Amino acid sequence: MGYELRLLVHVMTMRGLCQGWRFYDTSTLSTMFRAPNPFEELVNKATDENLTTENWEFNLELCDRLASNDESDARKCIAALQKRVVHRNANVQLYAITLTDTLSKNCGDAIHHEIASRAFMHTLSKVCLLYTSDAADDLLCV
Repeated sequence: MGYELRLLVHVMTMRGLCQGWRFYDTSTLSTMFRAPNPFEELVNKATDENLTTENWEFNLELCDRLASNDESDARKCIAALQKRVVHRNANVQLYAITLTDTLSKNCGDAIHHEIASRAFMHTLSKVCLLYTSDAADDLLCV
């Protein structure tokens, strides 16, 4: 076993993530090596499941933060938004789609490219196909 691997297991044992080679919490382990998404908290507040209407304060704050038209910021924001689109609560999904609409109308090309990306469109189509009932199919086929 290499020195680096021994050191990693030692550090993880000291933090309480594992004992020897047995890992306890893989979610903590995966976030240990990845930088947190700075947009995730704001997107979660804008699409909170306890909201009764859209929270325009957070929606417009996100638009202001994305005004720089930076591609990496747009990618991080859409990644956080993508998690909310597939949420189990329908209100969260609706607020996430409303936030997507707000971002597309108020932000630049970088966010447009991310919204039009294959991954985000696949997520939207998956949600639409999963939750479409027979009654909705009848309405769509008219």
